[in-house]
Amino acid sequence: KMEPPMEPMGLSHDIVDLVMRDFIESPNSQVIDEWIETKCMSLNFDNTSEQSLQHTTLHDEFKEIYEENIEGFIVAHGSTSVDFYKQIRESGECSNKQSSNALMGDILLATFEYDIFITMMRDTKQSLLKSRTK
Repeated sequence: KMEPPMEPMGLSHDIVDLVMRDFIESPNSQVIDEWIETKCMSLNFDNTSEQSLQHTTLHDEFKEIYEENIEGFIVAHGSTSVDFYKQIRESGECSNKQSSNALMGDILLATFEYDIFITMMRDTKQSLLKSRTK
Protein backbone atom coordinates (compact mmCIF):
# COMPACT_ATOMS: atom_id res chain seq x y z
CA LYS A 1 0.00 0.00 0.00
CA MET A 2 1.52 3.26 -1.09
CA GLU A 3 0.06 6.70 -0.71
CA PRO A 4 -1.14 8.33 -3.92
CA PRO A 5 1.43 10.54 -5.65
CA MET A 6 1.42 14.11 -4.47
CA GLU A 7 2.30 17.25 -6.35
CA PRO A 8 6.06 17.60 -6.74
CA MET A 9 7.43 20.33 -4.53
CA GLY A 10 9.97 22.98 -5.42
CA LEU A 11 13.70 22.89 -4.79
CA SER A 12 13.16 24.25 -1.30
CA HIS A 13 11.17 21.12 -0.48
CA ASP A 14 12.60 19.48 2.60
CA ILE A 15 11.91 15.78 2.10
CA VAL A 16 13.84 14.91 5.26
CA ASP A 17 11.54 17.09 7.35
CA LEU A 18 8.50 15.55 5.66
CA VAL A 19 9.75 12.03 6.40
CA MET A 20 10.45 12.95 10.04
CA ARG A 21 6.98 14.46 10.48
CA ASP A 22 4.76 12.20 8.39
CA PHE A 23 6.37 8.84 7.61
CA ILE A 24 5.61 7.33 11.01
CA GLU A 25 1.86 7.86 10.45
CA SER A 26 1.85 6.73 6.82
CA PRO A 27 0.62 3.40 5.43
CA ASN A 28 4.25 2.74 4.45
CA SER A 29 5.30 2.84 8.10
CA GLN A 30 2.34 0.69 9.11
CA VAL A 31 3.57 -2.05 6.74
CA ILE A 32 6.90 -2.04 8.59
CA ASP A 33 5.22 -2.06 12.02
CA GLU A 34 3.00 -5.01 11.04
CA TRP A 35 6.03 -6.91 9.71
CA ILE A 36 7.93 -6.32 12.98
CA GLU A 37 4.99 -7.41 15.12
CA THR A 38 4.46 -10.56 13.06
CA LYS A 39 8.10 -11.61 12.77
CA CYS A 40 9.23 -10.83 16.32
CA MET A 41 6.89 -13.45 17.78
CA SER A 42 8.69 -16.24 15.92
CA LEU A 43 12.11 -15.26 17.25
CA ASN A 44 13.94 -16.92 20.11
CA PHE A 45 16.82 -15.11 21.70
CA ASP A 46 18.90 -18.04 22.98
CA ASN A 47 21.89 -17.12 20.77
CA THR A 48 22.25 -20.50 19.07
CA SER A 49 23.83 -20.55 15.62
CA GLU A 50 20.53 -21.61 14.04
CA GLN A 51 18.78 -18.67 15.63
CA SER A 52 21.59 -16.33 14.62
CA LEU A 53 21.05 -17.38 11.01
CA GLN A 54 17.30 -16.77 11.40
CA HIS A 55 18.00 -13.34 12.92
CA THR A 56 20.40 -12.43 10.12
CA THR A 57 17.90 -13.51 7.47
CA LEU A 58 15.14 -11.47 9.12
CA HIS A 59 17.47 -8.49 9.47
CA ASP A 60 18.18 -8.58 5.73
CA GLU A 61 14.45 -8.84 5.03
CA PHE A 62 13.75 -5.94 7.39
CA LYS A 63 16.30 -3.69 5.69
CA GLU A 64 14.75 -4.45 2.31
CA ILE A 65 11.19 -3.76 3.51
CA TYR A 66 12.26 -0.60 5.32
CA GLU A 67 14.12 0.75 2.29
CA GLU A 68 11.23 -0.07 -0.07
CA ASN A 69 8.68 1.62 2.14
CA ILE A 70 10.65 4.74 2.95
CA GLU A 71 11.56 5.11 -0.72
CA GLY A 72 7.91 4.63 -1.69
CA PHE A 73 6.91 7.38 0.74
CA ILE A 74 9.61 9.72 -0.61
CA VAL A 75 8.66 9.09 -4.26
CA ALA A 76 4.94 9.50 -3.49
CA HIS A 77 5.78 12.96 -2.17
CA GLY A 78 7.58 14.08 -5.32
CA SER A 79 11.19 13.48 -4.36
CA THR A 80 13.81 10.78 -4.74
CA SER A 81 15.87 8.76 -2.31
CA VAL A 82 18.96 10.39 -3.84
CA ASP A 83 17.56 13.82 -2.87
CA PHE A 84 16.67 12.52 0.57
CA TYR A 85 20.14 11.19 1.38
CA LYS A 86 21.77 14.23 -0.25
CA GLN A 87 19.79 16.53 2.05
CA ILE A 88 20.83 14.47 5.07
CA ARG A 89 24.50 14.55 4.04
CA GLU A 90 24.51 18.29 3.25
CA SER A 91 22.67 19.10 6.46
CA GLY A 92 25.21 17.17 8.48
CA GLU A 93 28.09 18.90 6.73
CA CYS A 94 26.60 22.38 7.29
CA SER A 95 25.65 21.85 10.91
CA ASN A 96 28.55 19.69 12.08
CA LYS A 97 25.99 16.85 12.47
CA GLN A 98 23.89 18.94 14.89
CA SER A 99 20.77 19.57 12.76
CA SER A 100 17.53 17.61 12.95
CA ASN A 101 18.15 16.34 9.40
CA ALA A 102 21.56 15.01 10.43
CA LEU A 103 19.95 13.38 13.47
CA MET A 104 17.38 11.76 11.16
CA GLY A 105 20.23 10.33 9.10
CA ASP A 106 21.85 8.91 12.21
CA ILE A 107 18.55 7.35 13.30
CA LEU A 108 18.04 5.77 9.87
CA LEU A 109 21.55 4.36 9.85
CA ALA A 110 21.11 3.00 13.38
CA THR A 111 17.88 1.31 12.31
CA PHE A 112 19.88 -0.78 9.85
CA GLU A 113 22.42 -1.95 12.43
CA TYR A 114 22.01 -5.59 13.41
CA ASP A 115 22.26 -5.04 17.18
CA ILE A 116 19.63 -2.27 17.08
CA PHE A 117 17.37 -4.51 15.00
CA ILE A 118 17.66 -7.40 17.47
CA THR A 119 16.97 -5.10 20.42
CA MET A 120 13.92 -3.67 18.63
CA MET A 121 12.59 -7.15 17.85
CA ARG A 122 13.20 -8.40 21.41
CA ASP A 123 11.55 -5.30 22.95
CA THR A 124 8.57 -5.54 20.60
CA LYS A 125 8.07 -9.21 21.43
CA GLN A 126 8.24 -8.52 25.18
CA SER A 127 5.79 -5.64 24.84
CA LEU A 128 3.33 -7.71 22.82
CA LEU A 129 3.54 -10.59 25.28
CA LYS A 130 2.91 -8.22 28.21
CA SER A 131 -0.09 -6.65 26.49
CA ARG A 132 -1.60 -10.08 25.87
CA THR A 133 -1.39 -11.04 29.53
CA LYS A 134 -3.26 -7.97 30.75
